[in-house]
Amino acid sequence: MVTFNHSAGNVQAALSIPDHRSDVLDAKVLFNIINQAMMINKLFDNPDDAPSNLRTKTGLIERILDEAKSDNERVYLVWEYSRLDLRMDTDKKLQHVLAGMTMLYKAVDGDEDKFVEKFIIYKNEAKAHKDKHGDDEDDD
Repeated sequence: MVTFNHSAGNVQAALSIPDHRSDVLDAKVLFNIINQAMMINKLFDNPDDAPSNLRTKTGLIERILDEAKSDNERVYLVWEYSRLDLRMDTDKKLQHVLAGMTMLYKAVDGDEDKFVEKFIIYKNEAKAHKDKHGDDEDDD
């Protein structure tokens, strides 16, 4: 059963997902988005020839749900994937992030564990940089 803390400040906190675990889950969502596209490109000349469980959003969601250890994590994974999916076609900043994550995917030769580890390192470095310099860094 999913339980929410409705007074929490965000979905992650409302679902009682600790920061480190949400980082892992976020990385796994990104990995699976990239991995799906890479596998289709590698295995099929025409993406429409890929089986539906490999090329569809529901197929991707089914794979990421395997990463969940609880019902709350399942909700968080679907939330995180949906949040990204809604922005992928129009959000230029997200598109740049995905391009960078695709380079990371290639740098670790599609190894999910290495991808997750590097993602968390980069995310923590970015957070530390933002905390130190704030959002107005480009205003100089």
